[in-house]
Amino acid sequence: MFNKGIEVSLSTENVKASKFSWSSSFSFAYNKNEIIHLFGDIDGDGIEDDAPENNWFIGEHINAYFDYEFDGIYQEGDEIPSGHFPGDIRLKDNSGNDTIGVNDRTIVGHGKFPDFTFTFNNTFSYGNLSLYISMNSMFGWVAPFDLVYPHGPGIPMNFLDVDYWTPENRSNTYPSLLYSNAGRDNHYYVSRDFLRISNVALSYNLNTSNLPILSGFSSLRFTFSIKNLYTFTKWLGPDPENAKDITTIKGSRDHFPMPRIYSLGINMSF
Repeated sequence: MFNKGIEVSLSTENVKASKFSWSSSFSFAYNKNEIIHLFGDIDGDGIEDDAPENNWFIGEHINAYFDYEFDGIYQEGDEIPSGHFPGDIRLKDNSGNDTIGVNDRTIVGHGKFPDFTFTFNNTFSYGNLSLYISMNSMFGWVAPFDLVYPHGPGIPMNFLDVDYWTPENRSNTYPSLLYSNAGRDNHYYVSRDFLRISNVALSYNLNTSNLPILSGFSSLRFTFSIKNLYTFTKWLGPDPENAKDITTIKGSRDHFPMPRIYSLGINMSF
């Protein structure tokens, strides 16, 4: 396996005035791995063989997903293959033979590790008041999320609030409520990309020299903070950063939401 990466960090002082200041820090990382060798040319055709049973392919990410490619939703009026109905998921005919079979499977993305990560922190200060905002983001990864399939063995109806297809609402992203994904057992992949406002803290430094009752303190600082304020993402599960593959319509017990934490702190010194 071949692995390469880039990491860059930068700190800046954007504004520095008599009462107001603004400083920032930024970090960016790029990581890519690629399988360059497996087991050699086993079948003797002059080309090194892949290992599709393990989702290992020469020149691809070690955590690649090898599956049928999503190609929208069958709509009323489309030419629909026998056994399928409007509102069913359409799979891409990569082989070009007008039928869907195992030869149509392809690399549909990769998971476990994102291609890009970055953090962006800002501190704004005005007099005794300061505001700290921290953001982090990860891009370039997907994961199967089969809870999108609304109907099938073991679950009578899905609980997700998504834009399911109906004759009046012709979604080209989510299937109808009658779709069961029977037959090929392909997975539904969702981007795990996200941008999270991970920490916001508002602080005030009390001037103890003007308050005789607090003359025993050399400094007194009050801080109100919120962690995990908001996450911008298309991921349908509770947390894209710590998500795992959901390859069953029954879900998983390993998925937990990222809690939002409110805290009030007092920092004092004598």
